[in-house]
Amino acid sequence: MKGFIHETKQKRNYDARNAMHVISASVSGENISKGEKSKAARKLGLHPRRLSGGKRIRTSVFRSEKSCYEFTKRKTRSDITPDITKKQAYDFWISPMVSRTSPNKTDVKRSRIGPREYVSQQIHLLEKTQTEVFLEFKAKYPDFKISQRYKPFFVMPVKEKHRNTCCCRQHTSKNASRH
Repeated sequence: MKGFIHETKQKRNYDARNAMHVISASVSGENISKGEKSKAARKLGLHPRRLSGGKRIRTSVFRSEKSCYEFTKRKTRSDITPDITKKQAYDFWISPMVSRTSPNKTDVKRSRIGPREYVSQQIHLLEKTQTEVFLEFKAKYPDFKISQRYKPFFVMPVKEKHRNTCCCRQHTSKNASRH
């Protein structure tokens, strides 16, 4: 059991968190003293506060109508932004009027979503400045009370490195003959 706890206590996914809740709740009984709690925590390789949290989880599970460890969840904040608003902001930022996909295949942005887990996305370059785009969004959706933080991570302003053109003799002569 100690090996299982050592493996799962560092993980931050949903299943590992539920497993640790179940273990800490099962070890911390109804009438466990402070000394017994610290001794049990030392044997399992946990902090005594972790077992105190287990007692809280145990009482909340037994008082709930479902009486199951799977349904213990965090309380959501009251000022949460609805998913519909986030989706509309995301769609606005990647729309063709606002940003365009970078033509360069190597322009990829990576974002960390977990330990050793990343998501990669092709970079979108803004047609205007970020402030102008945000003001345009506020004009289009005046009732949305959000900031620029809902801009996707792969939408970026145009920089000098994104304006790469070929300077070889063949391509410069073709470009000169077009004009």
